[in-house]
Amino acid sequence: MHPRNPYASHPPDFQALAAFDPDNFGRHVRTRKDGRFYIDFKDLQACKALNEAILLHDFGIKVNQPADRLCPPVPNRLNYLLWLQDVLRESKRPDGRPVVEFGGDEAARSLKSVASDSGARMTKRMRVQSPDASTIRTLDIGTGATAIYPILGCALSPHWTFDATEIDSESLANAQTMIDDPCNNGEAPALACAQRRTAQGPLQLKSRIRLILRTAEDTLIPTEDQNLQASSELLYHCTMSNPPFYSSSEDLAESAAAKLLPPQSACTGTDGEMITPGGEVAFVTRQIEESIVLGQRVLWYSSMLGKLSSVSTLLQTLKEKQIDNIAVTKFQQGQTGRWAIAWSLSPHRLPDWVGRSMGDTAASGWSTLVSSTSIFRTLPTGRFESLQQAEEALFKLLNSLDAAQVSPQEPEDPSSGRTVFVGLAYNVWNRAARRAAKASAEATAITKVKPDVEPVLCLLISLSQQRHRRTEVSATPASSSFSSSPPVEVKMQWTYGRSRLHFESFATMLIRSLSSRG
Repeated sequence: MHPRNPYASHPPDFQALAAFDPDNFGRHVRTRKDGRFYIDFKDLQACKALNEAILLHDFGIKVNQPADRLCPPVPNRLNYLLWLQDVLRESKRPDGRPVVEFGGDEAARSLKSVASDSGARMTKRMRVQSPDASTIRTLDIGTGATAIYPILGCALSPHWTFDATEIDSESLANAQTMIDDPCNNGEAPALACAQRRTAQGPLQLKSRIRLILRTAEDTLIPTEDQNLQASSELLYHCTMSNPPFYSSSEDLAESAAAKLLPPQSACTGTDGEMITPGGEVAFVTRQIEESIVLGQRVLWYSSMLGKLSSVSTLLQTLKEKQIDNIAVTKFQQGQTGRWAIAWSLSPHRLPDWVGRSMGDTAASGWSTLVSSTSIFRTLPTGRFESLQQAEEALFKLLNSLDAAQVSPQEPEDPSSGRTVFVGLAYNVWNRAARRAAKASAEATAITKVKPDVEPVLCLLISLSQQRHRRTEVSATPASSSFSSSPPVEVKMQWTYGRSRLHFESFATMLIRSLSSRG
């Protein structure tokens, strides 16, 4: 599960949910001999009631889950949304600021104080809610009968808004009824929605979620009302989809027969929710094709996948399309594994903990198709007597570069060393490139980083030092001692730029310069 998923450490409390919703969910809850509460996950009605109870109790959302449509597990869907929050939060502008501004600890503390002052319970919605300062516009492709991603996204963040598409008119009608429900918009009498109110107030879903009916022949990303040639305005911060896994009824049956263990929960859904021509690979390939046309009009395109084999196939497709700005991750929940892939035609680069978080699935070959955005190097032992001396040498080097923006960052841990943001308007570290730039009339116009000039490279540079590293000063163990100057470690994190060659060549120059005593 995602580290911020509250269900990772606090699974749904069946006893509390049964007490909260005795008529609907409570009648499905049983007690084991050891006193633990459980439900039969193979019972469709029990799964339906569980979803409705969780959404109402933990997130303050009233939902009617149709019995003949997919019943998406809430914890599983939360993983995808929380990861997308990470993707957006870690996408940096050329000046080092995040593209989407998020509130800090002060905003989080205010949420907790509201709950404390009002006596309201701390719901899971409050535990994961991000008090962001920017409006996040997201497209959910194939939203389903409960619009699960949009409603959870609105619960996670008060500034998250959604366009949500669906080709099944019946599913869309059910979702619209739920979104329009007075209890989800603060329009019902207080008594009628007393149990559905949380410390954050009503979600106002009607003003934050727009449902769009599409056909199977339409583009996946609706752009009919956009003049793509005349405007470069951002359409969406991100797109998301959770397409059908299977390409046919036979594919579905073969997959079920190949599983070693029977399913642990009931599975229901229409053919349109379970099957799409070509399966999830073909569906996401369509998104890739459309992303090439739209380019940076969408910051990040993404999809969640149900088959590990689809990950490497789609990564290869992206490589063939010359798209190298890619992120992948894995969500593991019990026996169920899911994977997510995101790609961008923008220069925003993600840290490895967001973009290369696939856990133990190295055998799938993904690591060779998703390049790291971090370079770690250790300087020679004894090169610097202290971390402060290394920092002084780093700043001297960076400040000697033309057209460089150098901004020290506040460290999370004051004892861990300094991090500095560096933005470079053009290649100033390569001698040949520097001579060519200075020889041109254009060079004088870009010797300072300007807001309207896209820099060729931005990165974060961090220095650290191991405090108690044992070094041998003699061949005999008795003579060994703790060195007074353990080696300095350098981490370079690529945050912005289109050329990996620029990132790697700058890193080589930096390490060579810091390692040299000359």
